[in-house]
Amino acid sequence: MTTTLFTFLGRVPKKEGRYRVTRYDFGDGDLTDPVAFFGWPLAQRLRPDRLVIFGTTGSMWDHLFEVDQNLGSQLEEERLELIKATESKSVCREHLERMEELLEARLECEVRLRLIPYCRDEAEQVELLRRFSCQYVKTLFDALF
Repeated sequence: MTTTLFTFLGRVPKKEGRYRVTRYDFGDGDLTDPVAFFGWPLAQRLRPDRLVIFGTTGSMWDHLFEVDQNLGSQLEEERLELIKATESKSVCREHLERMEELLEARLECEVRLRLIPYCRDEAEQVELLRRFSCQYVKTLFDALF
């Protein structure tokens, strides 16, 4: 059976050019390394077969590839483009598609990066629920077959 971790990427305030970080305790008394994205220590702890990260066009996508994960110079131009798009809150599907394979190799699991609406009104909230229900059905189907 395939295990899938669904997680959300928000945007925390930056201080001195960096996103705010925190450490997490999963109840065993050991604190994680400081991170800005909760999904990293959670994925490290659960070791899913598939990781799906949901975020808006203004989520801190740049952080996924610049701080918590040391990727060296891999896809450097694409990452710089993503940084600019994150700053202007204009990240698009193409930015994210280029990065999925890079994270898959690093995390040793399937990775999907998905844009979601901001949910500022009822229509955007319904759209979010529709996307989740479609993703859930697809994940269930993939696990069964």
